[in-house]
Amino acid sequence: MSPPDPDRDGAAERTRGASNADAIATAAAVATRANGAVQSVDRAMHLIEILAAAPGGVGLADLARTAGLPQPTVHRLLRALTDRNWVRQESDRRYVVGAGLIGIGHSAQRLLAAGAEPYLRRAVEISGETANLAVLETDHVVYVAQAASPHRLRMFTEVGNRAPLHSTGVGKAILAFLPPAVTDAMLARTGLPRRTPTTITDPTAFTEELARVRAQGYGTDNGEEEVGVRCLAFPLLARGASAPAARSAEPAAPTPDPSACTTFGPATTAIPAIQAIPAVAVPERPETPTVTAERGGEGWRVIGALSVSGPASRLEAQDLGDLVQRMRAVVDGLQTHLAVGSTET
Repeated sequence: MSPPDPDRDGAAERTRGASNADAIATAAAVATRANGAVQSVDRAMHLIEILAAAPGGVGLADLARTAGLPQPTVHRLLRALTDRNWVRQESDRRYVVGAGLIGIGHSAQRLLAAGAEPYLRRAVEISGETANLAVLETDHVVYVAQAASPHRLRMFTEVGNRAPLHSTGVGKAILAFLPPAVTDAMLARTGLPRRTPTTITDPTAFTEELARVRAQGYGTDNGEEEVGVRCLAFPLLARGASAPAARSAEPAAPTPDPSACTTFGPATTAIPAIQAIPAVAVPERPETPTVTAERGGEGWRVIGALSVSGPASRLEAQDLGDLVQRMRAVVDGLQTHLAVGSTET
């Protein structure tokens, strides 16, 4: 056996140390690049969300200020998004969402509708009325899926139809859980036009109505879009990217007090009666200026609304507190399904 050679052994040890250091440095560089790529994707998606909430477009400086990013960074991201036709620049140099997102949106709506079908059927079983799934599209709601009531006399809204936000249950359910700046901007563009004698057209009264929706966790349409029709609608909420709803337990909803309200009641007293029902537990309204609340944190965002609607006479005969509680279980199931289907950990 050869005697130990300190010089040779030291050189070998130094070589191994250098190799380990190189490997660690390479891994760190890869991780840094990966983190940077994820951050860029998140920032680009944030820009699209801001533009989607501003149909009139946004200038570069305002977009950078809203996103909290340097203008050169925003400009670089916009170039990449423009190349994919997800964003386009208008003649006045404002940026708007591009036509390349249309196909993506349609595909998302089809998948959303397909996944919601069993929950819509369950909502029909519970209520006996037609169930609809609606999503926000610019300044309107669009119905993307439906399960029909078994009754011969029933409400029918064609899938693909658009409807106002302020006079529909699904519209109120969505508006109430959007950030205040987005809600205010939408209502400034659309106003509160009268659709029926019971449509809420006073801005102060409508603000109070949205506060009620947030407090109780559901919205109603008491003949405000169509005379003689009642609608009960629930927002579909999802956690922010780091905490999907499916991975977060929601607090249990309180049991409605049967003595507080037992029916929808006649049109003239429907809203006060509904106010008396104990609130269904829901997340607090986000207070950020984008559709996604508390980006990267524990915030909530609204992704649509589920409703049941039918002739006023039939819905008025139901125990509203019981219907709310039973429907809430359907809504919770659909929210969980949507979060699991769209998020991988």
